[in-house]
Amino acid sequence: MTATSHQGSPKAPTQPGGPSGTPDSGKPAPGKPLRPRAPGAGPYPWVMAGSVSVAVLGAALSLNGVLRGWAWFMPLITTVVVVALALAVLRALRAQPLLVTLASFASLAGILSFIFCRQESLAGFIPTTGTFTAVGRLIKRAAETVVSESAPVAPNAGIVFVLCACLGLLVILIDALAVPLSMPAASGIGLLAVMVVPATIKPQSVGVAGFMGAAVGYLLILGCSHWFAPDARLQSGSGRGAGQFRRSVITGGLALALTMTVPVVIPGFETGTFPQGSRLSPWGTSNGLNPMITLGNSLRSPTGSGRITYATSASAPLYLRSVTVENFDGETWAPDDRGAGRRAGVDRIETGYAIQGEVVNAVTSVNAGLFSSPYLPAPFAPASVNGLNGRWTWDPSTLSIMSTETTTRAQRYVVFSAAPKITAQSLSQANAVPQDISEDFLRVPGNLPDIVRQTADTVTASAGSNYAKALAIQKYLRSGEFTYSLQAPVQNGYDGNGLSVLADFLAVKSGYCVHFSSAMAVMARAEGIPSRIAVGYAPGRLTGESVALVGQGSFPEYEVDARDAHAWPELYFEGLGWVPFEPTPSRGVPPDYATESSVAGNLSTNADEKEVLTTPAPA
Repeated sequence: MTATSHQGSPKAPTQPGGPSGTPDSGKPAPGKPLRPRAPGAGPYPWVMAGSVSVAVLGAALSLNGVLRGWAWFMPLITTVVVVALALAVLRALRAQPLLVTLASFASLAGILSFIFCRQESLAGFIPTTGTFTAVGRLIKRAAETVVSESAPVAPNAGIVFVLCACLGLLVILIDALAVPLSMPAASGIGLLAVMVVPATIKPQSVGVAGFMGAAVGYLLILGCSHWFAPDARLQSGSGRGAGQFRRSVITGGLALALTMTVPVVIPGFETGTFPQGSRLSPWGTSNGLNPMITLGNSLRSPTGSGRITYATSASAPLYLRSVTVENFDGETWAPDDRGAGRRAGVDRIETGYAIQGEVVNAVTSVNAGLFSSPYLPAPFAPASVNGLNGRWTWDPSTLSIMSTETTTRAQRYVVFSAAPKITAQSLSQANAVPQDISEDFLRVPGNLPDIVRQTADTVTASAGSNYAKALAIQKYLRSGEFTYSLQAPVQNGYDGNGLSVLADFLAVKSGYCVHFSSAMAVMARAEGIPSRIAVGYAPGRLTGESVALVGQGSFPEYEVDARDAHAWPELYFEGLGWVPFEPTPSRGVPPDYATESSVAGNLSTNADEKEVLTTPAPA
């Protein structure tokens, strides 16, 4: 009986460690389903939070050069660390995944409110309706900076807010990929997304520091997932060991190798390769003229793009204006399209101010070719435009012509222009206080750097009229003290058009048309002269061809392209309207009324004017 019973009854296998089947050795019982522990076990959430923070902040190092200086980095550190710590605390408390995600978004909103909108938030960090209004202003300011500045841009509150918000969201995304979704290798996509920005914008691309920072952080994320994750240890049946380390090294090495080799086959590098290559352009070359931001890049282009040809009845080659930039808030120059005030139809265009004296008429035929922009290049001042396809509007205050439905690409059109005849004599007599002009063109920021105001006052000290002041400023900027350079602003970190950029430019005394035109426009406003900046093209070169204009005759053809992109200041004189000047040395052509010989001949009786022309520029 005993033997039969013993043989007929299968004996349950015994487990070391007792009847409960829980192994004393830490290994799971054979045949038992694995029960992964919550991700809050042990040091895992804290180590992962640190790894994600290192990865995101390391990748963010590459943004130095897109933003000037390092003032933006401390708010970014605060945002990233707060969001990462919130995730770690909740996971250490074994909170539900949905609660962890919601709380991470709440922590991001709280820290952003505390840093950027403290006064509009309840208790300094709880968002209110006032907070959202303030956020809207910050986003608008960031958008204006993107439109109007070239890298490196000033780290104003709007740009830094957007940066902190985006990288705070990136922390949440990487954490979600690495922890609940168990896809740590995919976190590299988010880090590469950060590095695409400097790779596209900065002349020196990502840079070694940013690339190495992101690489170290990425390897830490992979190592944390393999080394500390509770699930990984249970599935492997062993604790920390050579297997986990080997997998981490192999996965990380393959990911880094892929990161280094794939960009080699991506076109767009002018010199070198990722991460130190110059100018990665995955979207190709832009043929449009984006006001005040791509101007420097266009001028630095080794080959011209966006070729435009024109023929004109004017006695000399013309400047083609695309955009008028007049809104200056202290951080940036930006165009003000005044959408509500724009008028439809370009068959009749009228200035919003009175013109006295003789008017010079001209007809110009333009072939935009492959140049693609919502702004229409045209000589100033356009009276009508014929032959355009699509719907176009114009601004009575600036006479800029633009379309929200089409572009200039493949457009052939004829511009009839009517501009006042400007002479040194007429300018010297235009001393009346401007009446028909908006205050927008006179606004000077309250935080104007001392060097700007002191330079303007010194240069114009002996000038007795607005015309004399304008000539003195132009003469100073075109003097031998200043040099034309496309590289100096990039190398010295002031390649933009804000106030701090202007201060650096006046100290270094080297830059290109954006800096010279900005300097003259701001100094003119500081002396009470309305000013703005025109963005378009310098006169260009003869093509050797001729174009017949109906009813006008045959005229020589000129061509311009991205290398001729230019910015120049326009100053307002009552009775004459907007008068262009040319302060940029070696670029464009100074108008007759602003050359020393013309002025000396027309103002021989004006002692103040003669003194301006003979007074040496200040040191």
